[in-house]
Amino acid sequence: MDNAKNIQKKNMEFLNIIINIIKPQIIAILITAIVFIGMAILLTYTDFNETKISTVSLICTAVATLICGFDTAALFGKKGFIWGAISGIVYSIIIFIICIIAGTNFTFDFGKITTLIISIAGGMIGGVLGVNTKSNKH
Repeated sequence: MDNAKNIQKKNMEFLNIIINIIKPQIIAILITAIVFIGMAILLTYTDFNETKISTVSLICTAVATLICGFDTAALFGKKGFIWGAISGIVYSIIIFIICIIAGTNFTFDFGKITTLIISIAGGMIGGVLGVNTKSNKH
């Protein structure tokens, strides 16, 4: 009987970890979607220079992963550096999957590597801030 309770407890802990990773990802993806929809509207109805899209995309990635890393680490309350990095990696994977589903010619090139690095860095910075901000509230 104790073994069944231990397994159930481990399953609940695992489920909690997954939920604590997914909730901030949803927020980060929504931020990204809003920025990209705004960019599409700007490109359609103004003279916005298309060459600035990659810069806006990288800034959006940095901000979204910083917020995602902050939220993830705040939920866990420790190891912000690690949880932030994990959140940045998960964000990148989700974005890459969306690109593949959207039918783009996905190649793992320098741009994707840059996105991955910025995602990890943004997540780690956000993670450190999230843990430190949470620990200061106690």
